[in-house]
Amino acid sequence: MNFDEKLTDIDPMASAIRPKLSLLNTHFDYVPSTKTDVTRTWRKHGWKPLEEVIAAQLKIVRGKAKS
Repeated sequence: MNFDEKLTDIDPMASAIRPKLSLLNTHFDYVPSTKTDVTRTWRKHGWKPLEEVIAAQLKIVRGKAKS
């Protein structure tokens, strides 16, 4: 099978990624992007800003240097 054949075999409606709640559902609560905090949303999913990661690593390294 070549690359072109693989593309024709994909069914976009059979995607494994589906939203938990449809945008058309009356329970869906739209929040404009100007009213959201992107950093808070990413933190909720385990992301930390690079500055915090580096600061934590430096703190660990400095703590080992004192020992």
